[in-house]
This record gives sequence, structure tokens and C-alpha cells, in this order.
Amino acid sequence: MFQPWGLDEAGIEFGGDLKKLSLRAAVLNGTLIRWEGEANSFLPFPAQTGPWKGANQATAALTKPFDSPGHSTPDFSANATYILHPDGGGISLIYYHGNVATPTHCTDGTAIGKTNATTGEVCGVTGASTASPFGTVGNTDFDLSSATAFRNNFDRVGVYASYPIGKHFLPQGGLQYGRDTTPVDAGAFPTIPTLKHFDSKGAFAEGSWAFNDYVTAGVRYDWYKPKYAVSTFNTQWAITPYVSIPLQNGFQIIAEYQHRDFQLNATNHRQNDTFQARIIFIK
Repeated sequence: MFQPWGLDEAGIEFGGDLKKLSLRAAVLNGTLIRWEGEANSFLPFPAQTGPWKGANQATAALTKPFDSPGHSTPDFSANATYILHPDGGGISLIYYHGNVATPTHCTDGTAIGKTNATTGEVCGVTGASTASPFGTVGNTDFDLSSATAFRNNFDRVGVYASYPIGKHFLPQGGLQYGRDTTPVDAGAFPTIPTLKHFDSKGAFAEGSWAFNDYVTAGVRYDWYKPKYAVSTFNTQWAITPYVSIPLQNGFQIIAEYQHRDFQLNATNHRQNDTFQARIIFIK
């Protein structure tokens, strides 16, 4: 549910630089998750995204729902970067501590994964299957209030490094470890004090080759296991070749192809293949 960057949060940041060392720390208003119809899944959003459908639809921007678990508890992040080489070499360490309200029931009171006795509609999405309809979307009205959600506290630690080899090749890599803490009986939160922990792990390796001032090409491999356990079959991986063409006049063209694999169970996988081309102008 959480990614360490890519979400624009509101907050206050302090930092300083000492020669080749850069230090930063921030207090942030946090993130929330909500149902995204196009992706058919819960996705993270910055808390200032504002209203979403459900009982809290009138929630103002720049805040979480007033009655959601942990709505007044800020997030905290810190990072340190040490420059190893002026042409892109460095090592970074990032830490993030936060919390996010996670739904357990739809607004009609039906628990996620269960079927409403009156309407016959499942709350959320049925389990993934190997045949059509491959998991069916049901009722996705969630208000993330204290009555229908619990607070998931999480910590993320990541380390990233890069160092140029010669004038053309730049290898990069990173590792991330996460731990989430949730109540054993999420539906009874916050009355159940017993907590449950589960870990997540991820890594990437990338290499890019600058042919000249106008063409750079590379390939990246990503690996992620949202819930890390030998018996849990949820590994995701992707391989992404790309090319960047800066025209040296403010325009830049970036094109990439990605093959992504989602493990559904011990024997079945879902695969996505996407191609993106972007044009950027910076003046």
C-alpha cells in the first residue's frame, strides 16, 4: 500500500549539507488508500488529495477523514545521501515511519470478501481465479472511518547506491525492507491490543549506457514481495528496457517497455506488458 516516494505530501522539512553529506528530516501529513476503479485495487494517495466516494465524501482537502484511525497522527521521514562521485555516484539511506487507515468493511456493513445477504454483492473483490472473470469487482464504497477501518502502522528502510564505471556506464541498485503492524482482529480495532507483524522486501538493479549526448539506453530489473514469507505466493517482478533522447534544446524523449509478472498462487501468474513514450520540455 505504501511507496517511499512518488506521493506529494504536505509537511515541514529540515535539512543541511556538510561537504559531501546531505541530511534531511520531515514531518508529513501522511497518506491514505482508496479504491481506484481503473486499477481495480486499493492504491496509495497523499492525504491532501481530498474527498473520495463514501460517507466522508465532504472531507476537505489537505486532511484525512476526521473520524479515521490515526487521522491526527503525522508521518515521519529521514534520509541521508553521501556523494561518492560527481558524475552520478552516491549512496542514500531512507527511513519512513507512518500509518494509514485500512478498510475492513464497506459502508453497508459487509466485511471485505463477504457477500451482503440482501443485495448478494460481495464487498471488495473476489479472490483471483485462473478463469474468467479472474476476480470480480463488487461493492467498493469505503469510508475508512474508525468503525470500518483499522490503523496500519508501518516502517520502511531503503538503501540505494550508484557509481559510474568509465565515461559511459552507470550501474545502480537498491534494497528496501518494510514492516507493517496491524491488529490480529482488524475488525475489532482498536479494542484488541494484540498486534501482528508482517514484512515486505524489494530490490532493483539497473544499468544505463550513455552512447553520446543525445542517446542513453538502459535496462532495470525490479523484484518485490509485499508480504514476505516462503508460503506466501505473491512475488512481483519486472524487467524494463528504456531509451532517453535529450535533444539538447529543452526537449527530451523517453521510451520504455516493461514486462511485469504477478504471482497469483503456487502455479499461476498474471503478466502485463506495457509500452510508454513521453516527451518532456524543460527550459
